[in-house]
Amino acid sequence: MTSELLDMLTPHVKPGITTREIDRIAHDYATQVQQAVPATLGYQPPGYPPYPASLCTPLRAPMPPDRRPWRREPRTPPSGSTNPRRA
Repeated sequence: MTSELLDMLTPHVKPGITTREIDRIAHDYATQVQQAVPATLGYQPPGYPPYPASLCTPLRAPMPPDRRPWRREPRTPPSGSTNPRRA
């Protein structure tokens, strides 16, 4: 089911789309076409709030979907940094 969902999402992921939009498309497909319940939606380990999304769609690090547009271009590390995760 996951690979089918990812295949369906692929043409929608373009610069300018928000992670919230990707999540909505994925949620609708999972619940309406696949008749499934996304595993991450509402997941709540003890002491944490429920996860608010159907996907974990990172811009650079895992986070709940938001309204920031997805960027295709990778960020370059700050001058002198060799750690790409600091970008």
